[in-house]
Amino acid sequence: VIEKLELEKTFFGLKASDFFVTHSFLAKPALTEIAFLENIHNNDRYVLKQRTNDFIFTSIVREMVVAGIAKAIGVLANEVMIIPAHHPFCGKKNLAWPATLHTFVPGVDLRELPEGYHKPYLKQTTKPERIKGLQKAMIKDMSLHPDLPALVALDTFVADNDRHPGNILYDEESNHYYAID
Repeated sequence: VIEKLELEKTFFGLKASDFFVTHSFLAKPALTEIAFLENIHNNDRYVLKQRTNDFIFTSIVREMVVAGIAKAIGVLANEVMIIPAHHPFCGKKNLAWPATLHTFVPGVDLRELPEGYHKPYLKQTTKPERIKGLQKAMIKDMSLHPDLPALVALDTFVADNDRHPGNILYDEESNHYYAID
């Protein structure tokens, strides 16, 4: 009975059988398997992430908690759910390890924006040899769009020092910045 209930577990209201992989790759240097998924019913997109080493298992909990905090305070970000270890799921490479399922947010990451777009630099460092916390350039950058101060506040609150251009997306259609990772 327990196995049957586990197989019926839903993620964002969907069962594991409601997804298919469109493509996948190993992200380096993080050593994370990334699979892009679609919902077979309506083509909604999702991202499945699974670490390939066990020393970063705490990061999957952190991703879900921070995404929940972002949602609670109104920061535009993806939602995250944990897929438990030993739970089969489309795109999971290692059944014995957990993974995270992320909703897909619109836009492109800042590295892909053409010249002329505002590409804010919001990375807060913890390296001892660098100035920590908010810096003049960061304050100037975050003042140029109403989505950015709350994102910086979230990163400060949760001590996220990895807000690089690859995990901020900008959606031209809605004129919003979205946080991922």
